[in-house]
Amino acid sequence: MAKKFSEKHVLLKRLLLLLMALTLIVGTLSIGVSADETEENTTDAAVVEETDGIVSEDDTTKVTDDGSISEGTTSEDSTSEEENTENTESDSTTNEDNTENGDNSSDNDINGGSKFDIDDNSDNNSDNNNSDTSSGTTGGDSNAEEKSGLSVATIILIVICAVFAVVIVVLIVCIALRNDKDKKAKAKSKEPESYLAVPRIGKLHDQGKRNAQQDSFTVSPPDAASGMGVLAVVADGMGGLEDGDKVSQKVVETALNTFVANAGEKFEPLMWKIVLESNKAVNKMLGPSKLYKSGSTMVAGLIRQGKFMWFSVGDSRIYLWRDGSLIQLNREHIYRHDLEIKAVNGNGTIEDAFKAKEASGLTSFFGMGDLKYVDMPATPLDIHAKDKYILMSDGVYNALTSEELIACISGAKTAEEVADELGKAVAAKAYSNQDNYTAVVLEV
Repeated sequence: MAKKFSEKHVLLKRLLLLLMALTLIVGTLSIGVSADETEENTTDAAVVEETDGIVSEDDTTKVTDDGSISEGTTSEDSTSEEENTENTESDSTTNEDNTENGDNSSDNDINGGSKFDIDDNSDNNSDNNNSDTSSGTTGGDSNAEEKSGLSVATIILIVICAVFAVVIVVLIVCIALRNDKDKKAKAKSKEPESYLAVPRIGKLHDQGKRNAQQDSFTVSPPDAASGMGVLAVVADGMGGLEDGDKVSQKVVETALNTFVANAGEKFEPLMWKIVLESNKAVNKMLGPSKLYKSGSTMVAGLIRQGKFMWFSVGDSRIYLWRDGSLIQLNREHIYRHDLEIKAVNGNGTIEDAFKAKEASGLTSFFGMGDLKYVDMPATPLDIHAKDKYILMSDGVYNALTSEELIACISGAKTAEEVADELGKAVAAKAYSNQDNYTAVVLEV
């Protein structure tokens, strides 16, 4: 286990500590029991030694009066020997009184009798010694057998250690399997879900309270999506100027034609061509005399090969809805941003930038001749399954708060439902000066 004990290993750590504690406890008990057994064995050994000592005092070797060597006997054998000696002396006096040629057989009898008694005593002593030796050997063997046996505490300790060893092995295997399962699940979760080859499309387009519809939008044919992708465009004609509707229609038409004609191009060059051709078409349509007298914004989004590329000119917005979050991808090209930059450089304040009457005025749009700002990412975004890309005019986001936009999107399941919810929410406001509002929703 190279890692420190993580949450998954807390149980194993606790079991290891428990095993250590039980090992110490049982080990202590085993030592205590072994000490008691050692003390008992020591006491038994002392008793045996005392007994052996008594026997060895009685068994000391003695020399008889006639010069023969005899092993020690018991006290009763010693008394008999003294009586035999007295009898011998008495017999010797009697023999002196007898004639010299007395019966020699008496002496032979006396000597034979004494010799017989001594031999009997020697045999008895040998038997006793053999008996003692046998007893001692038997006791030693018994003690050796007791010492060679395992104590109860030791057996219990071995059993407990074996059980815990098995438990720990099982836990380690379970944790390893669990980690392997988690790794596979994590790896699977990292794999991107398959997105739709052809995105679902939701559309919202309403005139609001205005006299004319100056918003325009388009979506490339979905049946051609597998080869060149899907392009969505939203343009908002400037209502305060002449022919805003015509300019918005021109940029949308040009964008679609340019996309189809250059479908094989890489993302960035293709999107720049769309910007270029759309601006050229508008400038040509208006001519030098009508520049700044009419104009249109434009936002465009392209889904192709698992990527999303976009650009924007003006104040229309592009949103990304992903994993419950609504993210604005572009920045509006309005005068407030220029005032903020001036405030940062010491000219004015941030508060003045937000309060200025001209703060919402466009600083870049089609119809001004040379474009001042174009927003475009350096690289396209990777598409995630269930992403929603929403292109909308200011008539939508000016009517609804960010919270209301999120409520409309999160409460819907499909692109068509999102478009319907946005339309209902804007209509429910019932603003008397409601601007044209348009939105295109791409769901993958």
